[in-house]
Amino acid sequence: MNSSHPYFHRVDARFADTDAEGHVYSGSYFVYCDEALMGLIAAAGYGWDVLAGESRAFYYVESGCRYLKPVRFSETLRVGTRLTKLGNSSLRAEMSIERETDGEQVAMGFLVAVLVDKKTDTAIPIPAGMRKALKKFRLT
Repeated sequence: MNSSHPYFHRVDARFADTDAEGHVYSGSYFVYCDEALMGLIAAAGYGWDVLAGESRAFYYVESGCRYLKPVRFSETLRVGTRLTKLGNSSLRAEMSIERETDGEQVAMGFLVAVLVDKKTDTAIPIPAGMRKALKKFRLT
């Protein structure tokens, strides 16, 4: 597994994730990336429960995925995740999705998220405490 990713999320390819060809459907990779990023944020101490209690949320504003190898139902994947940018109110996370059995990279993805005040749906600065906690997952 790529050591440049400080956070890893494990996922089993579910039957519901596959298409008529028997491969994991392209949109399912975005779910895997979402689960990994939210896991990273939770590992920093700011899971959904904490964010909701503060009336905050991360909204995705950009995403992308490059598919390299097919994945089939029940294969176990590891989603290596790192932050590559920590802006005033946004962050960018990059993911490497690899098959657990052989470590082969099957996809690469990214998400850009903006911290918002849920009451106003407007971007707000990432607080200093959250920024400090997230920095340990940032690529330097």
